[in-house]
Amino acid sequence: MKPILYTFPISHFSEKARFGLDLANFSYELKPLVPGQHVQTLKPLVKDTYVPVLDNGGNIIQGSKAILDLVEEKAFGNKATDAEILWEDRIDTEIGKSLQTILYFYILDYPNIVGKLFLLEPKTKSDEVPPPEHFELIALSLKRRYKINPKSVDAVKE
Repeated sequence: MKPILYTFPISHFSEKARFGLDLANFSYELKPLVPGQHVQTLKPLVKDTYVPVLDNGGNIIQGSKAILDLVEEKAFGNKATDAEILWEDRIDTEIGKSLQTILYFYILDYPNIVGKLFLLEPKTKSDEVPPPEHFELIALSLKRRYKINPKSVDAVKE
């Protein structure tokens, strides 16, 4: 069975995992999921329901960092050095999580744009797309999970 990579259509962490797997010529099937609806797919596989998740024949790997660790070991024959791990962690925190905070802080005020970003099949700029089903619940969940508020945005901007 070909490994399955579960992602969100808009997720730089999902893209990071996908790019790493592609760079390593790691064969997998891409399964983009709609945020909110993804819970029913991931709940049987993992305790926490964030993406990316790689189902590698029953060996479940969650998170872009863990997936890249697999890529480094399997495709390139060795794990990242301590210095590389420190840089990756720093980039994830200072750039990845900061961008995530800023994006969600501003974009959650525009449910129709969020609807377009969550689509599994892209639409044109002029196409009308409604907000995702249960948008208010999704927005609340994102704000809580990632601590999206004016104070956190100010902190990451610094």
